[in-house]
Amino acid sequence: MSAYNSQKSKSRSTRPPLDPVTLLGQSITAVKLLAADLSSCTVKVGKHKLGSLNYDHALELGVTVGAVYEGAFAQKLNHAIAADAARRDALRIINRRLLSSDDLADRLRKRKHDPDHINPVIQNLKDVGLLDDEACARSIIASVKARQQIGARLLQQKLFQKRIPRPIIEKLLAEYREDDQTDELARATDLLRKKLATTSMQQA
Repeated sequence: MSAYNSQKSKSRSTRPPLDPVTLLGQSITAVKLLAADLSSCTVKVGKHKLGSLNYDHALELGVTVGAVYEGAFAQKLNHAIAADAARRDALRIINRRLLSSDDLADRLRKRKHDPDHINPVIQNLKDVGLLDDEACARSIIASVKARQQIGARLLQQKLFQKRIPRPIIEKLLAEYREDDQTDELARATDLLRKKLATTSMQQA
């Protein structure tokens, strides 16, 4: 890469984020559907991309080319774009790994999303079945059991670390203890059967 291109790339990466306040009073110049997601669109104010949001929501807000970006309209549009950004981040995160709702909320807060946007996103993902604390907890338990036999107390600590809600932990620990007792009885029965078989062979 040439020194010029390197400097140009560095200049772009250090450019400060756009402050929507600087766009107040300007008109919306473009509303384009996203190629990767036709249910969403990007909004351009003046020469600057403001952000993306759900296309149907944009229509409800009156987002059209020529609309002036100001006042209550600007506030509602900013809120919708910020909420959409939180949802997109949430989907990217849970696409990579199974998380509890509290763990996902923590990760979104670390990415500087507003709690006013995080909570509705979390609830929506729960409603559509993309976020399930019990399913997450069961996955953790299955993974742990596949690697090693551990006691209920250590398993409880692992579930707490993953921010699983307490009622779910108590429910699944009760099941775990019951399954563990069943497995222990099966192991003892199998051991006794082998001893009896060995004794019978020795007597014969």
